[in-house]
Formats: sequence, structure tokens, C-alpha cells
Amino acid sequence: MSRQWLAVLCVAACVPLVGSGCALLEDYKNQQAMRQQAERRMWQAELQRVEGRIEGLEMQNEQIHRELEQLRTRLTAAQQDEQARREQRFEALDDRLRLTEQARQKDKEFMLDELSRRMAEMINKALRRNRPATRPRKQSGVEHVVQPGETISEIAAAYGKKVSSIIKANGITEPDKVKAGQRLFIPD
Repeated sequence: MSRQWLAVLCVAACVPLVGSGCALLEDYKNQQAMRQQAERRMWQAELQRVEGRIEGLEMQNEQIHRELEQLRTRLTAAQQDEQARREQRFEALDDRLRLTEQARQKDKEFMLDELSRRMAEMINKALRRNRPATRPRKQSGVEHVVQPGETISEIAAAYGKKVSSIIKANGITEPDKVKAGQRLFIPD
């Protein structure tokens, strides 16, 4: 046998194998295609799940932003309210301070007026007590210097005069407070 026959025999033997090999190759291609489609469906499902999660996260993010904006608005309003309350308290304190200062000024003026009035009274009393007895131009009489322990009654008795005439002639308002050294006019 020649080599040609051997080649024909080999080709004849391989033809059924090639046909079945083609079928195997076709099956393999079909299985690959089915695997790829399954994989594609799996990735599409995964992609839809991830897109759903992203959409949910975006919605949560928007909700958080809305809540954050509401909180900022409330905080701003609360800060403005607190500032307004502080300003009102400061104004009230200023008013109270102003009123207290006015009352203090009035008290000071009152005390000065009262002190001045009392001092004037004291000075006038002292002047009345210590002023020398002046004799009215129309009246005649003598001047008497009060000695320690003397009273107007004793002086009136010593000169034979009425107490009321000595009091009237000297403008005495408090006869029991005549002092030693005081000069009294004793009318005739």
C-alpha cells in the first residue's frame, strides 16, 4: 500500500471524527453563549441592585440635606431670639440703672436741701440767741448780760418787769433756752 492509500484511509477515518468534532465545537459555543448570557443577566441584576442602593443613598442624602437646612434655620432663629432676649435684658438693665441714678440724684438733692435747711435753722437760732439785745429806738431800758444759771424769770424779777415784756422786747421764741453771756434788753 502506498502512501496515498494510507492518506485516503486516514481521511476516511477522520471525516466522521471531524463531523462529531464540529458538533462538539458547536455545543461548546452554545454553552459559552449561555454562560455569557447568564453572566450578563447576573451583572445586570447586580447593576440594578447597585443602582437601587445608589438611588436610596441619594434619597437619604437629600433628606439629610433638608434636615440639615431645617436645623440651620432653627439654629439661626434660636440665635436671633437669644440675641433679641439679651438686648431686651440689657435695655431693661440700662433702664433700671437710669432710674436708680435718677432716684439717687433726687435723694442727693433732697439730702442737700434738707441739710441746708437744717443748717440755716441752726445758724438762725444761734444768731438769735447770741445777738446782742437791740433796743428799739422808741423804747428805753437797760441791757443785761445773762449770768450762768440765770433764767428769764429771775431776770424779770430782779428788774421788776414782766417775763412777757422781756421775751417780746428780745424776740425770744424759746425762753427756757437763754444762755449765759447772752445780752437781753430790759425795757422800762
